[in-house]
Amino acid sequence: MNNKEAYKHAFKHVHYQKEINLNQKRIPKPLVTIMTSFIVLLSTFTVAYAFDVGGIQSKLEVWFHGEKRKIQYEEVEDHVYHFYTTDEDGNVVDMGVNMGFKDTLTGIEPMSGDELAKSINDDSEIVYDEKEDKYIFYYQDKAVDITKMFDKEKECYLVINNGEKDIYFIISYKDQIGDDSTISEYSDENAAVTQDVKVKDIKDRFVRIK
Repeated sequence: MNNKEAYKHAFKHVHYQKEINLNQKRIPKPLVTIMTSFIVLLSTFTVAYAFDVGGIQSKLEVWFHGEKRKIQYEEVEDHVYHFYTTDEDGNVVDMGVNMGFKDTLTGIEPMSGDELAKSINDDSEIVYDEKEDKYIFYYQDKAVDITKMFDKEKECYLVINNGEKDIYFIISYKDQIGDDSTISEYSDENAAVTQDVKVKDIKDRFVRIK
């Protein structure tokens, strides 16, 4: 079976798990600016198939849903990579298609598969747990039930230390958490939240997650 046939076979029977990925971030990076664009990460697919899906080029370990997971990726187009991991039963979980760019001294260049994979460690996301009827916020090793953490303005404020510094998150929605949530992320207390308000001006609103 060649790579193309293996890929088709792996996704012949796909089961959907409802998931929301709403990473809209404003993160100041003074030296290197990473812009990642997740094309497909609105749903997670579980496939009962060996982890070595045909054509996957690398195996790395990153944070995914609060746990360290081994991931693999396949370059499906120039500088476009399809990422996978496994669930607790060993089934392949489709993490979506990812591409990104970085600022260098010579200009903007595409990120490699390994660079994109490592950037996943800085990603945050919201996942709806249908069984528990909860919305879980994931960042690195943290899994936070944010369902009842929103104020009357429909905003939730979290601060998490990533091992090097505090990262501030403002999660907001208009009508329903799962349908139109936005995650804004700040790594500097002096970062502007609005034109007249900086993170340090509203630090008392943030709940520290340990």
